[in-house]
Amino acid sequence: MQASQHLRLVGARSTPEPVHDPESGRIPPHDLDAEVAVLSALLLDDQRIRQVSSFLLPEHFYAEAHRRIYEALTHVAKTDAPDGERACIVRVGSWLKDRGRIEQIGGMAYLTEILNYAPAIANVGQYAMIVHDKWRARQVIARCQEFAARGYVDYGDAQAFADGAVRALSDVARRNIAGKVESNLTALKRIVKEIAARMEAAGTRPVGILTGFAGYDHETGGLHACDKTTIAALPGVGKTAFALQIAVNVAMQGIGVLILSNEMGRDQLLLRILARLARVDGRRLRDGKLTQPEWDRVIEAAGKLAILPILIDDTEGMTVGYAMHRARMEVGRMLEEFEAPLGLIVLDWVQNFGRDAEMHGAKDHEVVKHSTRALKDLGKELRLPVLEVAQMKPAEIDRTTKVRPRPTKGCVADSSWVEKVSDGVVYLHRNPLREGERIVGEDPSSLTLCMTKNRWGDEGCLQLRFDRPLQAFECIDSKFGEAA
Repeated sequence: MQASQHLRLVGARSTPEPVHDPESGRIPPHDLDAEVAVLSALLLDDQRIRQVSSFLLPEHFYAEAHRRIYEALTHVAKTDAPDGERACIVRVGSWLKDRGRIEQIGGMAYLTEILNYAPAIANVGQYAMIVHDKWRARQVIARCQEFAARGYVDYGDAQAFADGAVRALSDVARRNIAGKVESNLTALKRIVKEIAARMEAAGTRPVGILTGFAGYDHETGGLHACDKTTIAALPGVGKTAFALQIAVNVAMQGIGVLILSNEMGRDQLLLRILARLARVDGRRLRDGKLTQPEWDRVIEAAGKLAILPILIDDTEGMTVGYAMHRARMEVGRMLEEFEAPLGLIVLDWVQNFGRDAEMHGAKDHEVVKHSTRALKDLGKELRLPVLEVAQMKPAEIDRTTKVRPRPTKGCVADSSWVEKVSDGVVYLHRNPLREGERIVGEDPSSLTLCMTKNRWGDEGCLQLRFDRPLQAFECIDSKFGEAA
């Protein structure tokens, strides 16, 4: 049977998705032959359902009758069959009859015709991918028409409207499950090739992108594609300065960096970077109180910074939806403008994102959860590392030791999801300030980097020295040790 005969057979009883363009009468993308091939293959061998059910759902079929049949197949396959009977046509028909749906799909006669279609069962995955791709194309059309219609009426805030359109299309784009499935052979060839390249570079660099902090790179292998790393600290400890130093170190390797800041403005961030590169006091640089040698170093540093592949976006009221949109845009632009591929996204800071339209009315911790999960998804989508700055929960100073307790897991403020979806979590913690044997408070220039989560290795601590006037960190340890 040709699948195109299906609509003539079940005609009025089948309700495909409506034609979205009534003026032209155009029919949305679909492939009834592929739909029938999937159903026929599954009726012949229900064990194949496992192969396609991970990405193919009933609503992905264009014809309503086919949705009903696929739904019946998936339900019947999950239940124990009497006497070892599998999900054959009889059980599927019985499931539909019990729910009053058998006539809606054209009766047992149509089930029999589908069964007799007899496709190559081994190709069921390919047929299912075709069905899934046609559904995605219909979703793109529907989303575009939805926002086009809204654009002619009261669409509200223009930025929120545009962000909503981008998110809607991005959501469909991320569902390219079928099209991105690699065979084990293809994946292993790629993995072995990557390992071979790393072996050639053994002794010269770790696996990922170098951060410039030798101890951290030794223990983690650097920053890895698709991974989200969280840098957390209390206000004023230096988490932004630490993230900026990593960003500059990465850019100096010829790798593009996108910095998305919803706290400090572009000028503030550039001044901090200039202070470190020129080795001058940041406060004196800001106030213009420099000696001639210092000014010469600033001019030289500004020339170097100007050509580094770093892009800073400090858009006011930035939402995570906007951040994702910006990152996707800059993947191509960075290469054109700087001749350097975008290799790192830095976000400062996650708890300070504005609310996307769908999060209006949500509680603060729900907004943070939404934002941090979206950033993780962004890294996976673009296959880039994401460096996320976050605030720590307030910690009381111990009256006896005169210092705050060392951070442990669960110290990120507002939402535990920040740590749950991160691949690496580091806390910056001030060490005790001593006068002789006596502790007199916290030392702003001596910090411990506490790594409480590391998917690529062990957890542990590194000792850092922080020159606050220069906004410069130095890693003292070459490998993890104990806290100070």
